[in-house]
Amino acid sequence: MSQPDNMSSKKRRRLDKYIEKKLKKEERLELFEKLSKSQAEIPTTAHLQSSSTLGAGKPHTSVERQYEIQAEEQSEDLATETISQEAVSTTTGSTARKQPRGDFKTWALSQLSTAKAYVAPVTIDSSLEISQHGQCTTIAAAPPPKRRKTESTEKHGPLGEDLQVPSNTLADDLRMRANRNALKSIHVTRSSGVEEARQLLPIVLEEQSIMEAILLNPIVIICGETGSGKTTQVPQFLYEAGFGSPGSDNPGMIGVTQPRRVAAMSMAARVGHELSLTSSCVSYQIRYDATVSPSTSVKFMTDGVLLRELATDLLLTKYSVIIVDEAHERSVNTDILIGVLSRVIKLREQMWSEGKDGVKPLRLIIMSATLRVSDFAENTTLFTIPPPIINISARQHPVTVHFNKRTVSDYVNEAVFADD
Repeated sequence: MSQPDNMSSKKRRRLDKYIEKKLKKEERLELFEKLSKSQAEIPTTAHLQSSSTLGAGKPHTSVERQYEIQAEEQSEDLATETISQEAVSTTTGSTARKQPRGDFKTWALSQLSTAKAYVAPVTIDSSLEISQHGQCTTIAAAPPPKRRKTESTEKHGPLGEDLQVPSNTLADDLRMRANRNALKSIHVTRSSGVEEARQLLPIVLEEQSIMEAILLNPIVIICGETGSGKTTQVPQFLYEAGFGSPGSDNPGMIGVTQPRRVAAMSMAARVGHELSLTSSCVSYQIRYDATVSPSTSVKFMTDGVLLRELATDLLLTKYSVIIVDEAHERSVNTDILIGVLSRVIKLREQMWSEGKDGVKPLRLIIMSATLRVSDFAENTTLFTIPPPIINISARQHPVTVHFNKRTVSDYVNEAVFADD
C-alpha cells in the first residue's frame, strides 16, 4: 500500500500500526486453521497419561481404567457362576476356592496374543469341573509353578573368600608344607673364614628383626653407621629367605643401588664371594659394563641404571625387592628413585590385590649411615604410613653430632685442628 507523501509522521506511524495489526490477525486465523487440522482426536487423547496418579500403582490412562472396569465385571460374573455351581454340587470333602479378581495385565497379555495371530491357552483357576451328566465335580487345581532360585556352584567362606576344602589325608598336607618350606629358604655354604668375619659385624645380630620387618612391611628403613655391614649382609639375608629364587614366593631379583660405579662392582664381588656364587648369580651393571645373566639373583647397579630401567619398565617386574643404599647422601638420582618407587609400590600392591597374573608386591629398603632419617620416615607425601626404622648400633659408646654456626671454607684444616 502506497502512502501519500504529504502525510505527517504521526499519521504514518498510526497507519503502520493498523497494517501490522491486520497482518497479525490474518496470521492468527491461519494458525488456528492449522491447529484445528492437527488437533488430536478423542481416541488418541484417551491414551494420554495423567500426572495425578504417578507412582500410586493406579491405572494411568482412561483406556486402562476402562479395561480394568471390564476385567472386574468379567471376574464378578465368573465368580457368580462359580457360586451357583458350588450350590448345585453334590460332592463333599472339598470346597471351591474363590476366583481371584482379574487384572489389567492378564487382559493385556491376551489382547497382545490375539494381535499376533496366536491364541493363548485359556487357564481356569477354578477347582470345579462340570461332568457330562450335568453334575459338578471338584478337581484339584494345578498350582502355578514356583520359581526356584538358581544357586551358584561357587562356594565361598564366611568372609567372602574362596572356600578351601581340607585335604583328606595328613600325608598330603605334610608334603605340601614341606615343599612350601623348602621354597622359602635357600641353603648357603660359606667358608669358615667368611663365617668368622660375619660374626663380628653388628648387623648379623639383628637378622631376625630385619627380616621380620621386611616381610611384614613394604617399606623399611635401616639406619647404621659405616662398617656395620649393611651393604653386604642385607642382600644375603634376602637371598637366604628365598628372594630372587625362581621357585619362591618372590621370584624377582634383588636390586641394590649404589651412588658410585666402583662401589657397585666391589660389593658384587664381595657378596658373591661370601655366598660362594659365581658372577652370573651375583652380578653388577654400570654404564658400558655388565655381568647380568638370566640366572642373576642379586644385582648391584648405580642409581642411574635403575632410573633408565624405570623409563622402560615402570612396574619393575624383574625385581621383588629394591635396596637404596647410601640414601643419606641425598643425591638427585637417589631422591628421584625414592619418590618414584613409593608410587610403584602402591601400584603393584593394588594390582596384586586385584589378582593380576604374574604381579607380586614390591618391597623397598632404604639404608642410611646417619641417624637423621626423619626426611624419609616423617614425610607423609612419600609414605602415608610411616615405615619402621631399624637402628644398628656400631659403637658401644654414645655419639653426638655438633654443627658450626658458620661454614668454614677450609674445612680440612678445621677438621684437623678441631681439638685446638
